[in-house]
Amino acid sequence: MGGLFGGGGSAPSAPAPQRLSGVRMQSSTFGLPKQIVYGRHRITGNILWYGDFVATAQTSQAASGGKGGGGGGGGSPQVTGYQYSASVAIGLCEGAVGGIVSIWEGKKQVNGIQGSPTTNNFKGLLAGGGQAKFNGVPGQSPWAYLSSRYPAQALNYPGLAYIAATRVDLGTNAQLPNYSFEMQGMAQYSAAIVDANPRDLIYDFLTNAKHGALFPSVQVGDTAQFSNYCVANGIFISAVVDAQKSAAEWILQWLKCCNSTVVYSDGLLKFVPYGDEVVTGNGVTYTPAIAPIYDLDDDAFIADTGSDPVTVVRKAQSDTPNSIKVEFANRGNFYNPELAEALDQANIEAYGLRPASPEKLSEICNTSIARHVAQLILQRGLYIRNHYEFRLPWKYALLEPMDVVTLTDSALGLNREPVRIVSIEEDEFGLLTVSAEELPIGVAAAARYAQQAGSGFAANYNVDPGNVNAPVIFEAPDLLTAGTGLEVWIAASGGASWGGCEVWVSRDNATYQKVGEIHGAARHGVLTAVLAAGNDPDRTNALAVDISVSGGQLTGGTQADADALNTLCYVDGELIAYQRATLTGTGKYTLGTYLRRGAYGTTIGAHNKGGLFARLDQAIFGYPFTADMIGLPLYIKLLSFNQFGSARQSLDMVQPVTYNVTGIALKSPLPNVAGLSNAYRNGQTLLSWQPVTDFRSVDYEVRLGVNWQTAIVQGRTPLHEFVVAQSGTYWVAAHFSNASGVTAYSATAQSIAIGGGVLPANIVASVDEAVTGWRGSCTTPAFRDPVENAVKLGGSALFSGIPLISAANTVEYYGGIATGGYYQIPVSHEIDIGTAQACNVSVSVQAASDTPFGSVAAIPVFSAQASVAGNFSGKSSLAIEIDTAQNNLVWQGWRPFVPGQYVARRFRFRVKLDSNDPSVSTILSGMSFTVDMPDRVDTGTALAVPAAGKAIMFATPFQIVPNVQITILNPQAGDVIAFPAQPTTTSFTVQITNAGVGVARNINWLAKGY
Repeated sequence: MGGLFGGGGSAPSAPAPQRLSGVRMQSSTFGLPKQIVYGRHRITGNILWYGDFVATAQTSQAASGGKGGGGGGGGSPQVTGYQYSASVAIGLCEGAVGGIVSIWEGKKQVNGIQGSPTTNNFKGLLAGGGQAKFNGVPGQSPWAYLSSRYPAQALNYPGLAYIAATRVDLGTNAQLPNYSFEMQGMAQYSAAIVDANPRDLIYDFLTNAKHGALFPSVQVGDTAQFSNYCVANGIFISAVVDAQKSAAEWILQWLKCCNSTVVYSDGLLKFVPYGDEVVTGNGVTYTPAIAPIYDLDDDAFIADTGSDPVTVVRKAQSDTPNSIKVEFANRGNFYNPELAEALDQANIEAYGLRPASPEKLSEICNTSIARHVAQLILQRGLYIRNHYEFRLPWKYALLEPMDVVTLTDSALGLNREPVRIVSIEEDEFGLLTVSAEELPIGVAAAARYAQQAGSGFAANYNVDPGNVNAPVIFEAPDLLTAGTGLEVWIAASGGASWGGCEVWVSRDNATYQKVGEIHGAARHGVLTAVLAAGNDPDRTNALAVDISVSGGQLTGGTQADADALNTLCYVDGELIAYQRATLTGTGKYTLGTYLRRGAYGTTIGAHNKGGLFARLDQAIFGYPFTADMIGLPLYIKLLSFNQFGSARQSLDMVQPVTYNVTGIALKSPLPNVAGLSNAYRNGQTLLSWQPVTDFRSVDYEVRLGVNWQTAIVQGRTPLHEFVVAQSGTYWVAAHFSNASGVTAYSATAQSIAIGGGVLPANIVASVDEAVTGWRGSCTTPAFRDPVENAVKLGGSALFSGIPLISAANTVEYYGGIATGGYYQIPVSHEIDIGTAQACNVSVSVQAASDTPFGSVAAIPVFSAQASVAGNFSGKSSLAIEIDTAQNNLVWQGWRPFVPGQYVARRFRFRVKLDSNDPSVSTILSGMSFTVDMPDRVDTGTALAVPAAGKAIMFATPFQIVPNVQITILNPQAGDVIAFPAQPTTTSFTVQITNAGVGVARNINWLAKGY
């Protein structure tokens, strides 16, 4: 990691990264049963102890001096991270065992590889390394390391096989790797056959006083026949007892591997194979006991009157699978689960494929054995379909399951048919109900076929990934960032073994933070020829690129794909989509000649040979940043890893790539306003539109004029509606600005023409300042121009400052146009409506801008000019302000005017004239304002009117005499409503008469006016 180049000083130390305080365990669980390993199998361990946790700081020397790295001496060391280690003991299984054959660290087999000189691990155990391994003998000694350093914790763990090591490398995240171990357990058959004889395995599991089922050994029958069958057929298994299941469950699963069953008879547990043929192998011969014990005929059977003495049930063909799969742990492929399959092709062709669910027999670790067991299971299920049931008298009580007898039954056509007894049940009368299955000789034996074992692919998980190729780094337009707005995008790739990289960033090139990972290479490279500037769409130019560095491919599409930007690319700052991609060489393409240029607001321009190129797809990495990073350098380190996710580079192995953040997305066009419409509310026109979505803080600018560029700003609002005060064409665009002076608008302002912007109801007052000759007051530098009947901005210098009056080309504008002048209406034009009420207020202004410094003589052909006045609307502006007073007649202060409703008694207005160019004057050529009161309705209900009549006062005076309506609530025939006096703006008097005489009545009344 490089330092900051500069003078003779050194870079200051950055804050150290967080230091972890303990090991992250793979497994350390209290109460787990100790695993029992028979034969040879792969297991995981459980943490017994750890200590001496050490965090070693990773530092980098910050360079000082010139670019060559010399001069000035070394800089301060910078802590960039920590490397962790600890001493660890891992429990394995029940002892005593033969030892550890192989060790895996995750997917990597690491046996026989020594550790580094400074940190050890369990890799050295298999090569005679100095670490400790304990086979689990009862009297084994404690770990010498613990005895010397932590004697109180130095346990010998009798009967437990475990391993221990000091200074185990935990990497940079203090994570103990997921170790697994190939153990040489108990009951290995021989040095050549590392699995166990099932007889030895089952006998130990039943009778072992320390870890067995405590079954009395004297109740285990003769197992020689069972052993001979397994050995002769080459059926050896390796079992891991690692779950809390009953002994019967474990034994039945192992017997399934051996084509055998268990029978308890005469006080003995007997293991009987189904094998029915003589087999010789591995130095032993198995001879099946299939001689019939009895020949049973009709004289032997007991049957009810009218019933058949022997009943038979034949399993349907559809219930017999003709495809059997055995899932086993293939030792030749690192004990990964694989399937061995046995098929009866003739049955499949005759009746169709009927697969069974896979039998999970992880005790089998050899492909040939798995295939043989699958064949035995297939044959037994497919060809033993007849099941018989019959009853015998008590004299046959010596029969037991797995005995062979023959059946003769003329009704069924049986003549000394051999069957094997499956079960016997005795009822309360001593009669035996016997179930048996047919015994076709040869079905329980299977031919051994040569089977090619899967050796697996021994991948090199630690292959060096190599460094990342020179990446393409740029800032994405905001519309491509899924709402984050500000993102740095990275296109990266590597060599043949490169699988991706970690992305680390820093603001100071000292403290780095991991922000994500890139998986898979992006398609990037360089331009191989100049791309000229063009139009959009561009049908003239083609884009020539070379992406061979990334090893990628480019594909073309349709014109619709280009129009939809489905083939979007980054081209040296411009975003371009293409239609066709033509391969011109290894990794070289010509893209075009239909190009969509300047996508997402990027600038269309010419691009030189060697400019950066990247195809934008899911392989691009995005890093969001905040606005405070704009203008600062961003240091990026891309730490490669290989296609297996391993061999990851560390921070000190990689030099940073520096990218200066520009914040270009802040300047990109805002989304266009949509849904612009108008409606009338309370006599005024309300513009409304749909709000835009953007990562920036957006408001909306409304202008009035013939086009957006020359229109006068009416105001800005964060809302999505705006009240307009006059007729004309209104323009609306989203707007953004910040304290740094960055300003952005919608790409295209939306417009709407309004006729009759205000629907007056009851105009109290309306004044036109231009018609009355601008009799208000002007605040310097604004002045009244009687010739043009307008108010203008004048110069910024004092008249007394002119050194020679004849040398000044203008007096009014001497010193350049100033800014900030006001025109305020005269007192006589201030509006007083008598009492504070809600009023609709509208103000209309007309403006222009011009430069007073141009010389008419400079115009080459005067008659060719449409106007002497220039268009400088972008440099001048007007701002209307309003002040109001309530019934106390105290002015409340000037504030920006927004068309709409105000509640007040008095109203006055002024206009501020501004210019941001000292050569451009702002001109106020027209100004009118109107106060319009909405209709007002006062009411009264259930009012008692005496015979003499009643005077009713309005809560506040009307501006005009209102219309009064009376409703009698209890009228009588002949009642007449009379007004002794005409209503006024403040009150009215009402009397009810009948036959010319006043009468008392109850009334409702309503007064409507303004």
